[in-house]
Amino acid sequence: MKNSIYIVLGGGAGALLRYIVNRISGGAAPANIPAATLIVNCTGALCAGFFFCLFEGKLGTERLRFFLVTGFLGAFTTFSAFSLESARLFLGGIYASALLNILLNNILCILAVFAGIWLYNKFF
Repeated sequence: MKNSIYIVLGGGAGALLRYIVNRISGGAAPANIPAATLIVNCTGALCAGFFFCLFEGKLGTERLRFFLVTGFLGAFTTFSAFSLESARLFLGGIYASALLNILLNNILCILAVFAGIWLYNKFF
């Protein structure tokens, strides 16, 4: 039951930050790519790589893992929003933007995970 509290607190923080990023990103980037989702997915992937190393190295507590990974990143990242936005671009006939959105989110987020791992190794 205690772990649920950390997940809820992390989820609230992640959801709030996701909302803030959406508000300040200004909507769509060039080529109709939803900027907030791309920013959040890349940032979340970077954090996922960093946190993966942190917890694999046994530096973080179980409570911190529940707060950061399950709660915060679970609410902050928006793969479902990315999927819906990509489908809407396809359905709207904006095929090039849909494909670009899919490629950017996947390639940049995988690179961001590696960057998070690199950051962890640089500082720890």
